[in-house]
Amino acid sequence: MARAIDLTGQKFHLLTVIERAGSAPNNGGARWRCLCECGNDTYARGADLRNGAHRSCGCLREQKLVEARLAQRVRRSSSERARMEMRRNLTIEGVHPDALEWASRSWA
Repeated sequence: MARAIDLTGQKFHLLTVIERAGSAPNNGGARWRCLCECGNDTYARGADLRNGAHRSCGCLREQKLVEARLAQRVRRSSSERARMEMRRNLTIEGVHPDALEWASRSWA
């Protein structure tokens, strides 16, 4: 069996390796306890850290999702935003938007 490479103190994207945390249960590879820049602890396999498969505790995924939602919001046209706002208001007032679909199509 090959010796594990000591990753203690090394930084991989947003993760800094703190200590070895035993072996991975499925394949016996080295597991490492890491500290993310956001402050959360996470555990990752050494191979995943080295090849870039494990880059954060999950905060990076959430951040990219928020950025994608904001970009989508910016891309919408003003008429589409107005139609969506009208449908949201109708739903809030208790009227189902599909009952007035003709109104949103004639305004857009």
